[in-house]
Amino acid sequence: MAGSFEATLSVSDRPELTSLAVTAVPMDPPAVERAAAGDGTTDRREPEHGVGGKGKNNGNEADASTGARPEKQRKSWEREESVSEDEDQRDDDGLHAAAKKGMNVVGWWRAKLNANHGLDKEILAALHLLAGARGPCMRLAFSHPAPNSDPVLSRPGEGDSDARRRNKEGLTKLHREMRAEQKSAVMFLDDPATGRRREVHLAAVWIHPADADDAMGSNAADQTAPMNDETAPMNDDGGKADAREPQFLAFEVQPNAPAVALEPLLHKQLMVVFDLDETLLQAFTLRAMERRARELDAEHAGADAGAATSGWGGGGRGDFGNRSSNPCVPGAVGGDERAAMRDAKELAARRDEDRRRLRRDAELLTQFRDGDCVKMSVPGSAAGATQTVRAKMEPVVVLDEERYGAAPVTIARPVIRVKSPHVRGGEMVFTRIDPKNVDTSMIVHVRPGWNDLHAYLTGEASQARAPTAVRGAKENSATRPRRPKCKVFVCTMSERQYAHEMWRLLDPRGALLPLNDVHALHKRIVCVEHGRGVKTLAHATRGATRVPELSVIVDDRTNVWERRAQKNILAIAPFMPYNTDTGPGLQSEVAGKGGVMGMVQ
Repeated sequence: MAGSFEATLSVSDRPELTSLAVTAVPMDPPAVERAAAGDGTTDRREPEHGVGGKGKNNGNEADASTGARPEKQRKSWEREESVSEDEDQRDDDGLHAAAKKGMNVVGWWRAKLNANHGLDKEILAALHLLAGARGPCMRLAFSHPAPNSDPVLSRPGEGDSDARRRNKEGLTKLHREMRAEQKSAVMFLDDPATGRRREVHLAAVWIHPADADDAMGSNAADQTAPMNDETAPMNDDGGKADAREPQFLAFEVQPNAPAVALEPLLHKQLMVVFDLDETLLQAFTLRAMERRARELDAEHAGADAGAATSGWGGGGRGDFGNRSSNPCVPGAVGGDERAAMRDAKELAARRDEDRRRLRRDAELLTQFRDGDCVKMSVPGSAAGATQTVRAKMEPVVVLDEERYGAAPVTIARPVIRVKSPHVRGGEMVFTRIDPKNVDTSMIVHVRPGWNDLHAYLTGEASQARAPTAVRGAKENSATRPRRPKCKVFVCTMSERQYAHEMWRLLDPRGALLPLNDVHALHKRIVCVEHGRGVKTLAHATRGATRVPELSVIVDDRTNVWERRAQKNILAIAPFMPYNTDTGPGLQSEVAGKGGVMGMVQ
């Protein structure tokens, strides 16, 4: 690490704060071991195709295909990944070289949405978070150079004492102003090595001299006093008389990260990225179910186990041919460590149950395809009693240039929602992606516990438990303000119309994503083209996740994500109603805190 150096600090459009002399002291990153994320993982599952041939292979390649991703969008994604990779490799030497040429404050970050809603005195903590594991890159101490040593710092007719006084007064004024208004100073330093413009924020802090000497090799987060001046004693001139010195801490952040992260920080929200297939649900067309039934029949008859390796509804996995393998990520929430040790008898019993479940559901999907209704058993009635449940037409705003043109249109899809007959707390939904094409009819198994997790994320669960302000007073829940506990994104290897419909079924009121604004929905639901590469946080959130520490990824697979995102993944067991012989089964699939979704919550 290079030693300290002299530099100048100026504020745009503030003549009294021009060419202020400071001593810049580079700071080493915290001495923590950084294990390479993703190294040594045993999750070898390959990305699969999805509905429409764009993600996990649901066997619907001919049902709904949108074709290849436009070249312009593909190149935009490549630029995103390139920039993200560059930003991840920060070169402190280049930053210090740029600082030596002079630092100019071009604006302020007040960390406020409005006059009454801001981070108040938490701005220093926010900058530590935005800077990530690196922490502050340098600190700026007041300097007192001789004016004649540098013509830039001197003024005509100005003596040494006048120059030092002007310099101290300017830095003191800037320091007090930043602390009083609770703001950081924004600078852009042009890295001479890479040519990249780097965003740096200055925070005004008080540091004890002894701690400042030790801070050369440590993180100044533990060396700085809180941004609070009220407790310090006053001297005769009205200044602080304690042993602390006013200084500035410099934090490098990702471009525009403070503006992006401000709202989640204020509302204490995480950015949560959900996968769809086998994470929150599993969906099938009739064609996909027929393929899976043939595979189960072949296995039951003792045929070559390799027949099961082809894609089937809900995501075929390349390692299904090996029945001793466990498709769960090691340590995944809801995983079954016994899955790899099941004997032949238990596997055969599970496959028989899968076959019965699959054929019964295929009959229901056939009824829905042919008549927009299903015959369900009546709970608690005599054996064989059934009731007919008819579809309701639900309006959906879609943007599909191939079918409806360039403008968003509202279509009506037939939908049936019933309780799952297979798992307690689960839901079974029938829908049709293209209302005019019965072959796009689908059965969707919603993972048990999703409704509880949804209520938690939207804030409905806490509001239901909250007491009213006045004892006995009635409050209209529809008029109470609701703020989701997180900002939701979806990143899936599926076709776009399918992905939008699946999320609409999961979030029918649009409490987490704006269902009626198709353009905004496109930015929050990202469909990764199969074979394009791994998922990245930058692409999954359209660049909104500039602060990985605020992000959580909920997925049943880890190998489809970039290495740097591995630490953000909350891996869960795959949800596979028709393949319980290779997965953890349905035993842990229950509503409430005891289920997989409950553990995710």
